[in-house]
Amino acid sequence: MVPAGWHETGVVDYDWQRRFYGRSATLHRQMLRATEPDPEWDELSRPRSVAVQTLTVGNPALFEVYPVETSFDLSRARVGAEQVVDLGHGVEARYFTVADDEMLLTWSLLSFSWTRGADAAQRVTLLTVDNHEHDAVFPEASPNMASNLGRLLTVFLRGGAALADTESEDKDVNLLTTLGREIVAAQW
Repeated sequence: MVPAGWHETGVVDYDWQRRFYGRSATLHRQMLRATEPDPEWDELSRPRSVAVQTLTVGNPALFEVYPVETSFDLSRARVGAEQVVDLGHGVEARYFTVADDEMLLTWSLLSFSWTRGADAAQRVTLLTVDNHEHDAVFPEASPNMASNLGRLLTVFLRGGAALADTESEDKDVNLLTTLGREIVAAQW
């Protein structure tokens, strides 16, 4: 479903998630672009793009075993402080930024989970990138348990500060919160 004020520009269906979350798990990425520019979201009044990933599994406990961070390569990234964001209807989301030194890109992530029916749970993840051009590269979803091990080794050798982005700017928290609330409201 595409909220009002947005249009779909692309769709990707992944298949790697079955190895981690079970044979019936699905992972779908939908690229959305705002139909109208919002000067609060871009000072040059460009319509913003957002990647919306939906992971559907049968057992919501898997989201605790494999948190959202395991869906991206964070091996050369610094992560900003996490915020909890209220999306309405009792849904809370996690928001944080990632400074990816390998991609030379900063991106923002807002993620929430909910139960959809008796046998399905979903984790919805919204991503924006600092590059506001239409052809901007977004971080790809991929299984990255190895990157987590590398991060643990970095913490062991250099300390937790080596992986923290203490100067992160939460420029897209308003954009992602607005879209997240629209997605949640559409389900009620």
